[in-house]
Amino acid sequence: MLEVEAKFMVSEAGVLEEIAGLEWVGPLPVISRRDIEQVDEYWDTPARGVAMQQGSLRVRRKGSEVLFTAKTPVERNGMRMREEVEEPAQDRALDAWVASLQQEGRYALRVNPAELAPVLTIRNRRRLLDLETPEGIRLELAVDQVQHRGPRGEGAEMEIEIELIGTEPTEVALAALHSVSQWLAARFSLAPSTAGKYARALRAVG
Repeated sequence: MLEVEAKFMVSEAGVLEEIAGLEWVGPLPVISRRDIEQVDEYWDTPARGVAMQQGSLRVRRKGSEVLFTAKTPVERNGMRMREEVEEPAQDRALDAWVASLQQEGRYALRVNPAELAPVLTIRNRRRLLDLETPEGIRLELAVDQVQHRGPRGEGAEMEIEIELIGTEPTEVALAALHSVSQWLAARFSLAPSTAGKYARALRAVG
């Protein structure tokens, strides 16, 4: 699955709260919203081989649900996207899961699963706003309050993510994503971010 999203950093808590309470995001209505809390444990090699290849490996816990996620960078139609594989953890360890993905040809990063170990933890209080275009294209706006902990201490940040949900990145879908992200950037003077949470947390506390 391709992950297609736009990211913005937020510097003021009041702005984050205002975005979380929107009924419309530019031209699109908010059709539902929900709050979740999740804890992500990121794994990498001692040399940070996954991060150096602009990928990520995580164990995500939401209540009783545990998911493994592997992301790798890809280029399509001149846009920066990420290939994502996400599956229930079941009774497996993440390193064994990565080894199985490599054997099946589903994980392209060059990494030795035997060298993988937990690197840092990210806790995220997230409000999700579901948006829908007249054509039925779904987007998810995530309003994130993030805390990260690693070998060099702790930190916090606020972020907005807008992601295409359940659709291929067609011209129409990408136009909808662009319209929403441009409106948010202009309305709230948001700074775009091309780095993921793991990369930023690694620079701050990893």
